Amino acid sequence: MKACLRLLELLTIYVVIPLLFYFKYIPIHKLVTLSLVFGYCLAVLLINRNFKRSSLSFIGFKGWVGLLLRVLIATLTILALTYIIIPSYLFVLPYDKPMYWVAVFFLYPIWSVIPQEFIYRSFFFNRYKLLFRNEKVMAIASATLFAFLHIVFHNWIAVACSFCIGLLWSFAYLRHRSLAAISVEHAIVGIILFTVGLGNIFFN
Repeated sequence: MKACLRLLELLTIYVVIPLLFYFKYIPIHKLVTLSLVFGYCLAVLLINRNFKRSSLSFIGFKGWVGLLLRVLIATLTILALTYIIIPSYLFVLPYDKPMYWVAVFFLYPIWSVIPQEFIYRSFFFNRYKLLFRNEKVMAIASATLFAFLHIVFHNWIAVACSFCIGLLWSFAYLRHRSLAAISVEHAIVGIILFTVGLGNIFFN
């Protein structure tokens, strides 16, 4: 019974809600819904006595080299994809909309990155352990659902890119169990994404 309820919860958060946005059945902004889901997930984990709150911080994190290497690979990939797919958008944001670009630096990590990483990494790996016997399968499931979230942008490139980077982040989180570290990495890659121009595909 417990496993069935967890599965229902998983499907609601990670499948039903993105589908409702994809078909435009939810009238409120995506970030508002993301914040509400984040609030629910945070409350559920914080009342769980077995949840290690230290995993929200940098405590014990020793994966800086791997983090920097992944950021470097992501940066080169973003540059190449932008040049190939939408070359006219290369660095257009900092030139055409500098104030918006500055706002991305401050608002994107807080309003988008932290909620996403908490929901798709901290919450997912703690809440749904009983549904998966293999952590590697769980990491792939996390990346797949993270990619599925991006159907709300109505283009396959956003979904494909999210799956690839989601795999890296899920396996990285498995190794170091640090929400702070994976959020910093996500924020850096995201800011680079918007700065270079590929962030355009992450809008409707």
